[in-house]
Amino acid sequence: MRAVSADNVRSLPSATLNVHITNAAPVPSAVSQVAPAAGASVSVPFLFDWTDTANPQVPGYDLQVDTTPNFANSVLLLQGVARSDYMITSDLLAPGSYFWRVRALHGDVAGPWSAGRAITVTAGPPTPAGLDLFAIIAEPGNGYGGNSTQARVLLNQPAPAGGALVTLASDIPQAEVPARTVTIPVGKTDAFVSPVTTGPVPPNGIIGILRAAYGAGWKQSSLGVLPILYGMELSNEKVVGGTPLTGTVTLQSAAPPGGITVRLVGGDTSLVRPPTTVFIPAGATDADFNIATSAVSVPVRVTIDPGTETDSGVHVFSDLHCPDAGRKSDSSAESFIANAQSTISTCR
Repeated sequence: MRAVSADNVRSLPSATLNVHITNAAPVPSAVSQVAPAAGASVSVPFLFDWTDTANPQVPGYDLQVDTTPNFANSVLLLQGVARSDYMITSDLLAPGSYFWRVRALHGDVAGPWSAGRAITVTAGPPTPAGLDLFAIIAEPGNGYGGNSTQARVLLNQPAPAGGALVTLASDIPQAEVPARTVTIPVGKTDAFVSPVTTGPVPPNGIIGILRAAYGAGWKQSSLGVLPILYGMELSNEKVVGGTPLTGTVTLQSAAPPGGITVRLVGGDTSLVRPPTTVFIPAGATDADFNIATSAVSVPVRVTIDPGTETDSGVHVFSDLHCPDAGRKSDSSAESFIANAQSTISTCR
């Protein structure tokens, strides 16, 4: 590794270090089955449910269903399930007697299988002839980390007496439906599923699936869960050392109830001193903050990195540049928002 100065002068290389990279993650512990219980009788659609496992890598589970306790036939094997439950519909399991088990994955390393648990699967209750699930639609199709969205389930004709009970599921841990079922009232053709809450999001977001099942049919709708933080903008790209400037953090969606706190990490707080946090109140989409600077004798590159508890990965890189003596600070260049590079100039 070499150090590089602001005027592109490279230092001598550092000492060489040997690094050994392996693909052997720690073996995850066994998970515990939650539902269905041993000996239970369930009708489709239903959910297999088990305990979460602590997993610092890509979360995942394998779910296996068989007609024998030694799982010799492997009637159903679902690999890499992203969350600790999974909805079973009539096209996946026919009525009959089964055993089910689950194991956790840490990267390419699989943990031990849970014990096989015996269950009986029966056909779902009959539905009126010609009545089918028409669709589930996420409205809007994107949710932002920490904010909620909603979905709508629709039938192809009005619900019968007693209503239509629709089973719901999400296939990613970053999106949670409010309940596992929703009832479409008698005489109605649709019902809202709200709120669909969102959780911590990878830097580039994630696309998941919301599923709904009724009778022998099921439908799905894609749902994007995106970082709520859009980026940061600086009032000046270049400032003279000791000159304050302002910044603005912006969200992609209105801050959720209770507001949201954006953390700011400065690369060199002896030169550039943003506040450690900026609070955006509920319903707002941005907030301004002040930045103090110190004088420098040579151009210095400093980073300011914003992030929230529910997402991160938006970076603004700021250059501190010392203009020639007697020359005014040049702040004419355009500032960039989100994943962009800005310049700030300072000098003694």
